[in-house]
Amino acid sequence: HPEAPLYLAHEIPLDVATIFQELHPETDYARTTRAIIEQLRRNHYSEIRFDDEFSDKMLDSYIETLDGGRMYFTASDIAEFEQYRETLDDMLTRGDTEAGFLMYNRYQQRVIERLVYSIAMIEGPTTTFDFTVDEEMILDRSEEPWPANHAELEDLWRQQVKSSVLSLKLTNKTVDEVRELLSKRLRSQLSQVLKTNDLDVYQRYMDAMTMTFDPHTQYYAPRAAENFNMTMRLSLQ
Repeated sequence: HPEAPLYLAHEIPLDVATIFQELHPETDYARTTRAIIEQLRRNHYSEIRFDDEFSDKMLDSYIETLDGGRMYFTASDIAEFEQYRETLDDMLTRGDTEAGFLMYNRYQQRVIERLVYSIAMIEGPTTTFDFTVDEEMILDRSEEPWPANHAELEDLWRQQVKSSVLSLKLTNKTVDEVRELLSKRLRSQLSQVLKTNDLDVYQRYMDAMTMTFDPHTQYYAPRAAENFNMTMRLSLQ
């Protein structure tokens, strides 16, 4: 599949349809997945069972790693993912990782939507923030219901932008300074998000699989394994 275009942070177009590109598994991921499962079955210290109970736990674990704060997925997204509640085990033993990519693509889309929305708010010349309105924001949403629709999501994102503006204003920054700082910060975040590739998604999905069995068992793609080893050695070879 074609590489996503690279943008300088300040040049990223604020159009989700333009900058969002779905990611798909490479053909060799199927063979790699089957090999990982075989290694787990042969060499893990505990008995590895790929069954419906595993599938149930893995679905919840993967959603939690993607959106533990419940700021991106809507209730309808979660309802759609329920189709995998009892089938992830069967799919993985076949080497099929499409479910993981579908859920990640939805997450990636929502993250991009949030950042584009927030940047447009900050950079909009007519955007104003009324701090006389009495409203509150829940900081820990991990136990809150999933937002019912996209309008609820956008209201959460609006609150976060407003909270960020207020925090900076309390440091005696001017409105223009706040806008400039937040614009650079959010565009930098968006730039990093757009660099996500299919191997990043695959590693994250395999992590969710291995850690469903054991929180101390992780999958490292070759590049990540090399970086991990360099960190442990405190040297570069």
